[in-house]
Amino acid sequence: MSGKLIKAAGLPVIHDRAAGIDIGSRFHVVSVPSSLSDDPVQTFQAFTGDIQRMACWLVSVGIDTVAMEST
Repeated sequence: MSGKLIKAAGLPVIHDRAAGIDIGSRFHVVSVPSSLSDDPVQTFQAFTGDIQRMACWLVSVGIDTVAMEST
């Protein structure tokens, strides 16, 4: 290795108020930009009350777009 530092190029931010949700049968993992929350990744159970709590958290940190993934 030559000792040169290589700066990693990340993907451009398209929407800075977006969250990502990994949908599971028992729980959902939600991620928001770290600039919006002290705890940017949270897990919520797949029950109505927990999903409502998740929605309230997303609104409270200013999220207005969500991308969901499920396998």
